[in-house]
Amino acid sequence: EKEKSAALHIEKGVLATAEARASAEAAELHKETYRLTALLQANQKLSEQQLMDAQKDRDRLNEEVKRMTLEWSEIQKVVTTEKAAAASAARALEESKKAASEYRAKAEEDIRNLRDAKTSADQRAAVAEGKVEVITASLKKVRGRTMSLYVTLAAGQ
Repeated sequence: EKEKSAALHIEKGVLATAEARASAEAAELHKETYRLTALLQANQKLSEQQLMDAQKDRDRLNEEVKRMTLEWSEIQKVVTTEKAAAASAARALEESKKAASEYRAKAEEDIRNLRDAKTSADQRAAVAEGKVEVITASLKKVRGRTMSLYVTLAAGQ
């Protein structure tokens, strides 16, 4: 019986050691489970916060896209208006250049015509002056003869 008692005692010791080891492993597993649960909860909170931050960024970026799209639209309207104004101004400038060119050509033609008319008038005046000189000379001769006739007639009376 001593052997049985010693075997039971050894078995009890082995069982106590195994039970202590199993209890220590269970405690360690419990600690690890608690740690993993806490880590999982922290990761879930972090994921939720990151998701909320990402949603805020998405909302902010959507608002910025809307604002920039509206601003782009307004700028496009201004660009279209300014391009139309520039095209209109370019057409008006070309029309003004054409009108000025036509006015200049007409003025130059008028000046040529006036110069030609002046030259012609100067020539006619020179001819008229020549005629006046000829007529004046003829008139002097006629007056001289008329005077001679008066003198002759007066002397014969």
